[in-house]
Amino acid sequence: MYKFIFSLSAMILALGVTVAVDVEARPVTYTLRTATDGKIGGVPFARAEVTFTFVGDTQNIETQQSTIGKPIYVNSLGQSTVTIVEGGKITVARVDANQLYVRYDTGTGIVSFGSQKIGPTYPVALGCEGKFFDFAPTTVPDCSVGDWSFGNYYGTFGVFSDFVDYGTADAIADAENYPADIIYYSSQTLAMVPPSLARSGVLTGSAHVCAGSYVAGPVGSRAAVCPIEASSAIDTDQGPLYFQDISADGPGGAMGIQVGGR
Repeated sequence: MYKFIFSLSAMILALGVTVAVDVEARPVTYTLRTATDGKIGGVPFARAEVTFTFVGDTQNIETQQSTIGKPIYVNSLGQSTVTIVEGGKITVARVDANQLYVRYDTGTGIVSFGSQKIGPTYPVALGCEGKFFDFAPTTVPDCSVGDWSFGNYYGTFGVFSDFVDYGTADAIADAENYPADIIYYSSQTLAMVPPSLARSGVLTGSAHVCAGSYVAGPVGSRAAVCPIEASSAIDTDQGPLYFQDISADGPGGAMGIQVGGR
C-alpha cells in the first residue's frame, strides 16, 4: 500500500500556519499556492508561482449539504488578491468584489477558490479526480469526486491498491468514508486537516486549474492539459485574469487557513 502525501512540514513553513481549535466570528485568511499558466491584462504567463489570497471572517462561513450527506463549507464574503510571480516579475492583482469565494467539500475532499461566474472549482481546486494519474471512468466529470475515490474503487477489484491520495484533503476524506484506511495516515497528517474553513490548518492536493475537463497531454506524459479558456475573466485592477493549465507537468498545491491574528 502506497500513500503519497505532499510534504506537510514544507507547506506549513511556507504558509505560516499554526494548528488551532475551532473558533467563531474571527478574522480568517485563506492562502492557496500552486504553479500554473494563464494571462492577465492580455499578457500571458507560464508556469508562474500563483498565490490566491482571501481575507474574510469565520462568521460568514455557510454550511451546505452534499449529495452524500457530508458538509460543504463556503466563505464568499471577503477580499481576494492574486499574486503572480514569473521570473523576476511580481504582479499583485486585487480582485473585484463578488468574484471569488473559498469552498471546502468534506465529502469529496476537494478544496477550492471558486468563481461566481464559472463555478465552484475554477480558478483552482485541490484534490479533484480528473487529472494526471487518475483512474476514474471517462464518464465521470472533472472535480465531481475526489482523487481518493477511485483508488478505493479499483482496489476493491484488485487492480490498484488505493494509492492515489495526493494530499491531506484526500487523506481526511478517505478516512471519513473508509474508516479502516485511517491506519495509513499519521496523527500529524490528520491533525493538519481542518474539519471546516473555520479552523487553522493546511489542505494539500493535486491542483486542477481549468474551466472544463482536462485532456491527454503530450505523448509520453502522464499529465494532462486544459484545452479551453474560461468563458469569463476574473475582473481585477490589473485587467482581466484567466487561468488555463497548459504546461502539462501536474503541479500540486497547498491552502493554508489562518484564523485570528497573523
